[in-house]
Amino acid sequence: MPLTQTLPQLSAAPTEEEQDSEESNSPNGEQAEPHKSSLTQIKEHFTQLEIEQVQLKEMFLKQQTEKDSIQLLLKQITKIKKEQEGTLAAYQKELQQDRECHRKELAALREQVRELQQDRESHRNELIALREELKDRDRTVERQQLHPLTDQGLLTVVNSTQASLDIQTQPGPQPQIVHKMNSPSNTHLQSPPAKLPTQTMNIQCLRPLKMHTSKDFHPHTIQKVNASISRDCALRPNVHLAHHPALSVDDLYDQVHLLKEAVPVLAKTLKDVALNRNSTTSHRSNGQGRTQTPRRTPKTLKQHTEQSRPAEA
Repeated sequence: MPLTQTLPQLSAAPTEEEQDSEESNSPNGEQAEPHKSSLTQIKEHFTQLEIEQVQLKEMFLKQQTEKDSIQLLLKQITKIKKEQEGTLAAYQKELQQDRECHRKELAALREQVRELQQDRESHRNELIALREELKDRDRTVERQQLHPLTDQGLLTVVNSTQASLDIQTQPGPQPQIVHKMNSPSNTHLQSPPAKLPTQTMNIQCLRPLKMHTSKDFHPHTIQKVNASISRDCALRPNVHLAHHPALSVDDLYDQVHLLKEAVPVLAKTLKDVALNRNSTTSHRSNGQGRTQTPRRTPKTLKQHTEQSRPAEA
């Protein structure tokens, strides 16, 4: 029963003194019956109040327990929140680091792309230049095929004995050489430059070549230059390139002076290699045979002091 309903009844109930006075004043026992009933009601009210007090205590204890559990939950929630905040901060820091790394990688990739674009542009320009050069060479080859150079042939016969040469008495080119050189119309006998006649200097194109190999160049660069020279010589009808694995101009010197006896051997060897001619055979210009002499290399010539005669063309 609620307290609001029992309090008015308690205030209206008479006390024991009043009941005793009423009983003493009452002449008979009929008046005592209502007092007994009121006392019974009061006892019942007190019993109910005790029950309600127990219930209130239980409710208070229950609320206290719930309060403790709520506080515990709040503590757990606070702890979880702090852990989540720490985890989120760590994740955020890691994401920032990843972002910085990705930004640096992206910058590096952009730089690589820029370099590749520059290389591509340079390669494109080189390809365009090579195409133009190839077109020019094709036009030159076609022009040479349509109009062959019959008057520009030149055959050089080297004589480095430092003696004057008389073109009237020197033998002309051999038939085999004439056939290999596509019938050149001019024969150039080289002696000291001051003794050369002016009418024999009929040279269409002069290509300066470096005799001594420079040691400060990369082998790939030298191979590229040699390949370019080979291609240029292959496009010209009367130019033959000599390839010799061991022959070198260094064998012409004794560290101080030029070995005169080694020069004609070197010249003859170069001519034999350039014209695919057997170095052990030699012919005169009129087709008659002559006595074969063994070929002496520059190394063996260093051991001899006597002068050899110049090689023929």
